[in-house]
Amino acid sequence: MPGKKNLKKNIISERSSVFSSYSNRFFRIFQRKDLYFKLARLQIFIVVYALLTVCANPVFSQETGSGPPDPLRMSGLVIDGADPGKAADVFLSGTLQDPDPSISFSVFANAILNACSDGSCKTGAARTFFKRIVERLACSDTAGDHPKDIQLISAQALTIISWIERQVPDAERIRITYDIDRMVSTEGRGKSFLDRTTLPVEMKRSGGNGPCGPLLSSYGFMPRKSAGASEKLVFDPEMFSNGKDKALVYLKNKGFCRLTPETRELTEEGAVSAIGETFFVNDLLPGSFQTTSTEPGRFQGNRLTIKRVSEGRGIQLNVIYSPGGKIASVMAQEIREGDWTLALPGCVEYVINLGGLRYNDISLKLSAEEAAKFSPDLDLSEEALEKTKKAVSGKNMKAPYLAVKIRGEAYLVKNLPDAPAIKWFPSPEGIIRGMEMTSLYGALTKDTLEMLVEMTHHYHSWSVTRKLDGYTIKLLDDDILKRGCAAPRPVMGKRPE
Repeated sequence: MPGKKNLKKNIISERSSVFSSYSNRFFRIFQRKDLYFKLARLQIFIVVYALLTVCANPVFSQETGSGPPDPLRMSGLVIDGADPGKAADVFLSGTLQDPDPSISFSVFANAILNACSDGSCKTGAARTFFKRIVERLACSDTAGDHPKDIQLISAQALTIISWIERQVPDAERIRITYDIDRMVSTEGRGKSFLDRTTLPVEMKRSGGNGPCGPLLSSYGFMPRKSAGASEKLVFDPEMFSNGKDKALVYLKNKGFCRLTPETRELTEEGAVSAIGETFFVNDLLPGSFQTTSTEPGRFQGNRLTIKRVSEGRGIQLNVIYSPGGKIASVMAQEIREGDWTLALPGCVEYVINLGGLRYNDISLKLSAEEAAKFSPDLDLSEEALEKTKKAVSGKNMKAPYLAVKIRGEAYLVKNLPDAPAIKWFPSPEGIIRGMEMTSLYGALTKDTLEMLVEMTHHYHSWSVTRKLDGYTIKLLDDDILKRGCAAPRPVMGKRPE
């Protein structure tokens, strides 16, 4: 079968890449003549051990038998779409026995990505495979960092597949790597597993609107202690406890798009941030009815953030705080695939995931006059912004609202008893109808940037004056919530329906 033959070639190519990388590190040791040469013997031992691990690992051989399964034996289950979920279960049963499973899993992930790029593997089957891997490991009781690493590799693979499907330029070339020297930076937070050498752009750091490069990747695991997780929504305390610091909540990649020279200049000057993409890897916190969300602590200041949803469903919230740190009002938009939404100047913004949410965003630094157009009721002077920023920063902030899914339906619950009622607005969907954010950002010029601000203001003004009837998501009170939480419990490793 052509697909299997291509996958076999891809795995052989990846295997040689593994050996070549470690070999190059080995020979570089003998070229050192500085003080670090004293550590050569220790480095040699580490490299030789890694080589033996790679060469002895059954996942790289054609043989069958005990130990981790051969990727070629399972390739048909993924590339033919026969049973990619079963392939994930079988692969995990052996891969976690490896000394370093991130190596063998990254090889197999790249082989699947190669097959998706050349059309020999259906992207839907690949998505099922990687999603099943994440679901199995989100509440795994396996010790160490291996479950976290494999979730990250799977999440990056799902992101690359999304880029391929959306025809992001050069997406078919982007790959995973186990080599930390080639990974996209996470600013000291750990491994990203995204190969920066296969991405189409690398930029300098911007002057005043956040980092635009060289490239950034970040992620959030379910924290051990978080103001964003509600204990009253937990139905399985053991699963909930196992998921802490292990369940991958979201993945963010920044600065991955090919740019025109003018867009590059605007980004490096700080007029616009590098494009970002946020993907909620798990829909629910393990052992809880609560859906995943971003942390509610990002104060916008004088920035306007424009977002476009490429997959899934969620809620964009803009929370206005008084200079003393008390919530004054909450504005929200329900967002779905193809919708545009805004994080407004002077607000604290956060996003709730209602299922498979993925969105792109860019952030624009506005003048006081421009910012006032979007938030006319707020004092956006430098003094007022600084005062509000201090009031909402450095605190273990709680989101005023959380979301749950019970029997497949999404509901909101109050996380703060005095949270004001939500003001619902429609999404300003007409900003650039039908256009991907990646296409818009890659072609920005100084003139089109000014036009984008004006157009965004026009549609925002329209949305805040439009009355919505029946558009809000239902709010559950505590009594109804308790009855709803008596629903059948999902089994370990699966999401509630």
